[in-house]
Amino acid sequence: MTDKEQLQELKEKDELWEQVKFIVKTERLDYGAMLAFGSVFGQIDRLLEKKDKRIEELENTLKKIKNTNTVKEFYQIRQESKQ
Repeated sequence: MTDKEQLQELKEKDELWEQVKFIVKTERLDYGAMLAFGSVFGQIDRLLEKKDKRIEELENTLKKIKNTNTVKEFYQIRQESKQ
């Protein structure tokens, strides 16, 4: 991920968090509710990061497969991607 993409992602997360804070404020939710929102937000963020990492791994594997010249190389790459 490029620096520009990372900055855009952080901006998007900040915008989402501002929405959460707005809801907490307008609904007059207590500190415990704010912690719950924050916890869920963090869990979702970590899940998305895992998915992004897996997508990147699969894209790299696909690039390797496209550059494969033999069946043996293909199976070797396939085996590595399962680990």
